[in-house]
Amino acid sequence: MVNEYTIGQIRDNEWYQVAELIAQVIPNALISKLGNRFGAAYYHKIVEQEYSCGYAARDESDNILGVIVGTMDYPKVRSIAFKEQLPKLLIAANFRLLGWSVIKWVIKGVLVKGSREKQDHTDRPVAKLIAIALYSKARGTGLARKLVEKMEKYMVSKGLCEPYTILTEEANVRANKFYEKIGATFVRTNLHHGREINEWYKEMNVTKKDE
Repeated sequence: MVNEYTIGQIRDNEWYQVAELIAQVIPNALISKLGNRFGAAYYHKIVEQEYSCGYAARDESDNILGVIVGTMDYPKVRSIAFKEQLPKLLIAANFRLLGWSVIKWVIKGVLVKGSREKQDHTDRPVAKLIAIALYSKARGTGLARKLVEKMEKYMVSKGLCEPYTILTEEANVRANKFYEKIGATFVRTNLHHGREINEWYKEMNVTKKDE
C-alpha cells in the first residue's frame, strides 16, 4: 500500500521506464505496439514541446508509482513528434514495424470503415490527456486523481480554460468508471482500427490561484 509520494516532472533518464509502464497499462495502443524505445522517444518529444507536460509520482525510495502525459495542442505536438523525429522513431521501432500486431492494426484501419470511423471530430478539444498509467500497488489509492489534478493545474497556469479530451477503450471498465467519477463527460464511442474507443471531455476544476 502506498502511503507517501511526491509528484514531479519526468526526468530524462526515466523515459524508457515511462514507456514500459504505459505499454503495460495500455497495450493495445499503436505506440505501445512499436516498443518501449519508440514510446520513450515519442513521449519525451511530446513533453519537450511548449504547453505539454509529463509528471511522475514517486514513493519515499524515489521509485516511480505512476505517470501522466498531457498537452494543450495534441494535433500539433503529435505532428512534431512523428515528422521531426521520424528517423529516430523509425530506428527506435526497428523490426516492430513489420510485426504482426502492427500490420494487423493497419489492416483493421484500412478494412474496417464503418460510418462511425468516418465521423467528423473537428469539434474535439485539442487539449488531451495522452496517457496515464499506474503500477498495480498504486491503484485505488487516489494517486490517479492527483496526477490528473497536477496536469490540470499546469494547463490552467498556461491559460487553458476549455475542456480537454480523454480516450479510453470501451472494454476498460475500470478506466471508464474512473473518468466518470472525476467529472468527465462521455461524448461518444468511435470505431478506431477495429477497437471501440470511448471519447470523454473533461472540464477544468482548478483555477490559477490553486497552482
